[in-house]
Amino acid sequence: MAENAQLSAALRLNDEAVSLLVAGQERKALLQLQQAVSIVKRSIARHLQRGQATATNSESHKHEMTLEQLHQDSVQLSGLNNLQCFVYNRAFRVSSDQLPSLPIEKAAQTGSAIIIFNMALVLHRACLLQNRTVPASKALALYKIVLHLIKSSSSASPASSSMQDIARAIQVAALNNMAQLRFEDGQYAQATRDFGSLANLMTTIQQAPLGATEMRGIVINILCLKKGAKFAPAA
Repeated sequence: MAENAQLSAALRLNDEAVSLLVAGQERKALLQLQQAVSIVKRSIARHLQRGQATATNSESHKHEMTLEQLHQDSVQLSGLNNLQCFVYNRAFRVSSDQLPSLPIEKAAQTGSAIIIFNMALVLHRACLLQNRTVPASKALALYKIVLHLIKSSSSASPASSSMQDIARAIQVAALNNMAQLRFEDGQYAQATRDFGSLANLMTTIQQAPLGATEMRGIVINILCLKKGAKFAPAA
């Protein structure tokens, strides 16, 4: 199906963008990610015009990504040390054959959430590393889109347990980073509410959604900031 090919192309661009991030070419990476999002949008629009319940590759369940693999395939980026709050500073990678056999719009929502999270992380890093020459509002807007996509995906057709875990992992990372950036931007009241929402979300999750180091940093954020503390130790 054309939609599957487009989703695959978008996720390949995402992987290329992550490699560019590792190489320090963040501007080029952002352009790649923007192109990937445009491809996914066209894929969903074409599918909706056809009105078909198109599924992804029926064999994809054999290679379906697990939560552990999501973390292993993610890439740690440099910088963002010694901050008052912990930032989830890893870029996500995924290929289309790791998405389950689900309607294309649901697979595209998950893929889009991953791509847009990476876009948000690029702008988040630029905001913190370039003395706010990039406004926090740009990254915050993208994190909100990620959370909306995850919410929309979870309310649609049922997903496998592994894909539900992955959706929660992306949700936790996005919510933590959104709260952290608001805190760094002086939006203390909203950051406190976000960390409270993150704390509530964590109570519904049985399996740790991210790696041990990342979870430790996120838990420290919650403990120190959900009630409005002014400072938090770096993770």
